[in-house]
Amino acid sequence: MILLNGTVISDPQTGHFNLDIPVDIDAVQRIEILNGAAARVYGAGAFTGAINIIVKPGNENYCKGILTAGRYGFNRLAFTGSLKTGKVNSLLNIGHSGSSGYIENTDFSIENVYYTGQVFSHSNALKLQAGYQ
Repeated sequence: MILLNGTVISDPQTGHFNLDIPVDIDAVQRIEILNGAAARVYGAGAFTGAINIIVKPGNENYCKGILTAGRYGFNRLAFTGSLKTGKVNSLLNIGHSGSSGYIENTDFSIENVYYTGQVFSHSNALKLQAGYQ
């Protein structure tokens, strides 16, 4: 089972996952891996284990930008910003990567937009995440 901040993003019937997540790798805080029976906390869909990709706003304000270029027209541009104001934490990640390919039919272009936020009140937290790829 593959999860993004605890939300299942793999197919619950077959367990397939195609690695299309709307988050740039630089926005990932940590990756939790549970093997075998330890994954039962995520339910019956965790056949033999679970991988939980954690992307959360930090406890500090920051902006990070990445610009990369390489052979065969490879390019990558990414922006990640985290904002903490009082009881609200937010993280926005926007990225693009692409290449003209090293041979015919190996080109690609991927755009990602991802937002996650948390609003805290006395003993509760409202969490929101949205992504587009």
